Amino acid sequence: MEEIDYAPLLPKEPTKGLVDWLVNKKKLLNKELLVYKMDTVIDPLTDMRERMVKLTCTACRESVYAEKCEAEARYGANFGFVHPETNERIKTREHCLCPVCGAPVEARHISAVTLNLTCIEVYPMSVHKLGDKLALCGWCVRKWFDKDGGSGITVWPYEAYVFEEKRTVRLTGYLKCMSTIRLFGYWEQRKKYTDIWGISDLVYPWKRSLLRGTVVENSKLDLYWKEKNARPVSYLRVWQKHPNIENLVMQGAGALVAEMIDDDMRNREYCYPQHQGVPELGINWKENRPAQMLGLTKEEFKRCVAEKWDELALIYYRESRDRGVVLDRENLQLIRDFVGIINCQTLLNGKQEPLRVARYLRKQKEKDKRCDFHILNDYWRMAVMRDYDLADQSVRYPAHLIRVHDRVTEELRLEREERERMQRVAYEKKKAEEKKKRKKNFAKRFAQLDHYSWEKGGILIRPAKDEDDLIREGKMLHHCVSSYAQGVADGKTAIFFIRHTKKPEEPWFTLELDEKSMKVLQNRGSHNSARTKAVATFEAEWLEHIREIARQCKKQKKRGEAA
Repeated sequence: MEEIDYAPLLPKEPTKGLVDWLVNKKKLLNKELLVYKMDTVIDPLTDMRERMVKLTCTACRESVYAEKCEAEARYGANFGFVHPETNERIKTREHCLCPVCGAPVEARHISAVTLNLTCIEVYPMSVHKLGDKLALCGWCVRKWFDKDGGSGITVWPYEAYVFEEKRTVRLTGYLKCMSTIRLFGYWEQRKKYTDIWGISDLVYPWKRSLLRGTVVENSKLDLYWKEKNARPVSYLRVWQKHPNIENLVMQGAGALVAEMIDDDMRNREYCYPQHQGVPELGINWKENRPAQMLGLTKEEFKRCVAEKWDELALIYYRESRDRGVVLDRENLQLIRDFVGIINCQTLLNGKQEPLRVARYLRKQKEKDKRCDFHILNDYWRMAVMRDYDLADQSVRYPAHLIRVHDRVTEELRLEREERERMQRVAYEKKKAEEKKKRKKNFAKRFAQLDHYSWEKGGILIRPAKDEDDLIREGKMLHHCVSSYAQGVADGKTAIFFIRHTKKPEEPWFTLELDEKSMKVLQNRGSHNSARTKAVATFEAEWLEHIREIARQCKKQKKRGEAA
């Protein structure tokens, strides 16, 4: 079949009166601004120039002057104005009345009047007839403001769908690129159909006569569109494939159909951003009678419509009936109120009867208003952790739920605290054992490094005596030398303390030495501060001293080996 180009056939502008309907009936585009900026005026009495705030209302286009006032703002200008009529101090983004026409306005400094910050957008949909085809056209209606206090309303073609006998054609008036949208001002036809429009609750009034003579004349779109969260595009797409869906709408199940379509499309949008195709609903399309389409008897269908079952209620009712439990209106409502239909499957998986749970919770609610399904489910979860025998019905359904819930919560808290205490004890014991092992190694390392101790010019240097010595040094100088304890004990590094000779016990600088290369790896003071000039000079002289000691030790070692 030859594909028709619908772009030139669709209306370039919406139905006459749509903008007035949005403004006057829906009250959606009534926002007005009071644009203000600093300006210079001449005092007619003194002929002196004076700085004042110029206010321009977008509703009446009139301008007045006001006194400036300082105002702290999270964004925008850091000044506002004193309202000429009320003497209120107004800053940007605060609401007041126009001093000229009295219209409700929002104050905006001129720097904050931009397209992205100040324009208002609404997206209505209108219905059009194209010969024997039906078109649903979505529009982007934008109210804009400029820095001079002007405003206007512009209507752009946005999204359109044309319904043929077995096919849906999508057209757009925009192009998306990452997070930006460019509006064309005309229609372009797309190759693939996708219901991007979704829920349409802002529809310009139309008459059912528009459906007459079109391929969707019998779709009952007018009845379906009255339901909450109606998705007209997806509904007509389902109707094209399964025309008998109109039987459900005709017999009062339109709200249920709308919810089914909405749930299906939401799942598609979540899992598949480019959701194409026809919604898959839990309906038996081989049947034509509404009751049998939903898997119900005639009387059950009447109940379904009268009690306004949602999809979950329908599914649970059928599952209960198949298990031999026929729920009357009172019991089904009891489950809705105290369990929630959405939790029924969880109970059934746990081999619990939702009706019994609902009756139990109703009694518990009379004892304590805090009781609900979440409290009961939380109690069951904790009871499993405490190895309670939930097969015992008196344990599963205690006489006073809140008391038992709180008691088990306290037991678990004490158990957790005891477990954490034991972990801390074990950790501290392990640390003490490690420290005890390091103590002998520290003594050995001190004996090895002590011959590098030295004193000159009122400054001395010595190795760390033990691990406590390192910990004290780190605390006093606020650095991390205590973390080097294991390395020192294992002989992987050497730590020395630099002191004033007159204050040998007062930490000053901490030095790390590489014994192999006889080089200083780091030398830090309080809060990891850099060495002073005096300390740097002392360090250089000390390095010469210990290198000489190291050379003498090597010579003695060679002589001993030769002998």
